[in-house]
Parts: sequence; C-alpha cells; structure tokens
Amino acid sequence: MGWARRAQAVRRALPGSYESLFHRIGMPRFELDLRSLGEAAGALREPRLERAIGVLYLPATERGSHYFGAILPWQFDP
Repeated sequence: MGWARRAQAVRRALPGSYESLFHRIGMPRFELDLRSLGEAAGALREPRLERAIGVLYLPATERGSHYFGAILPWQFDP
C-alpha cells in the first residue's frame, strides 16, 4: 500500500531557527558559502533549531518531530 503524494502548506519557521533567521534577510534566494565567511559567520555558529521536512509532515508534532539542534557551519564538516 503506497502513500498518495500531495502538496501541503508548511507552518512558519519557529523563532530562533536558522530558517527564521534567513527569512528575516528578505531575499527570496541566495547562496551561502559557509567556508568563506570568517568572522561574519558569528551568528551562524550559535546553536539554533533547524527544520527537517521529510516524506511525512506532521504539523501537530512539528517542534518535536521536525526540528533538531544544529550549528550550521559545522553540521556536515567537523
């Protein structure tokens, strides 16, 4: 039995999350090279929430099931 695919609206980002921070910049799209920011990456080195949206989106449990703590510049590289 498969799941029917459908588009679903996603709630606004939680305050204090990386997503919220990037929305406040006001640019619809941008590229951010985390390796070349030097001291300008200060705000990005603070632990913040990051939202992961996967196949199953559960708005009722979003904070507990879709957000995790992250430090963006160090998320993938040690």
